[in-house]
Amino acid sequence: MTAFFEELSAWYNEDKMVCAKCKTENPDGLKFCNECGAAFSALCASCGFENAPTAKFCGQCGKALGAPAAALARKSDDRQ
Repeated sequence: MTAFFEELSAWYNEDKMVCAKCKTENPDGLKFCNECGAAFSALCASCGFENAPTAKFCGQCGKALGAPAAALARKSDDRQ
């Protein structure tokens, strides 16, 4: 049982990302939310830079990104 608590403690002490769509805490470094599947970044079609999911413009080249990634995830969920 000790190994379980050590693993649980390590999980709570690591950096977390909070999903903009469902507010679930996820381990740092993921590309998609473990709970709802929303993207954690919006890739720029012009330069490939990884932007925040709510970004409207690319932080690298300034091009418009279109709909935020969270909105795109919602639209894809609606299609199912």
